Amino acid sequence: QGLAEFSLDHAQMTIKARKEEMIKKLELQDILQKSNKGWSQVGGAKVTWEKKAHPLAITVVRFSPTEDILVTGSADTQIIVWSLAKESVIRTMNGHQSAISAICFSQDGTRLATGCQEGIICVWEM
Repeated sequence: QGLAEFSLDHAQMTIKARKEEMIKKLELQDILQKSNKGWSQVGGAKVTWEKKAHPLAITVVRFSPTEDILVTGSADTQIIVWSLAKESVIRTMNGHQSAISAICFSQDGTRLATGCQEGIICVWEM
């Protein structure tokens, strides 16, 4: 009495789930390769644009309604607005004190709402 019951079924399911997770990680590592053109290739889809965007983890990415602008938010508290056509930074926005957790464009693309882990929302004119 007082001993926890050990379920062989539960243990086998846990081992199977961990094994499948490891297989998926290994498969992704095998698929991710650099081509001669410097593009990454994942499952046959070419990554045509790649930049080092932030010094810390990127926590959210959003396309503008016109899809010519990309906005990234990061654990570094910065929001960066990118021109996809020019492959360059349009502007960097600072105003949050914690990691960016949400980014949303207005329907017409003229404003950008951002939120951080402290619960602060900022609305920016684009």
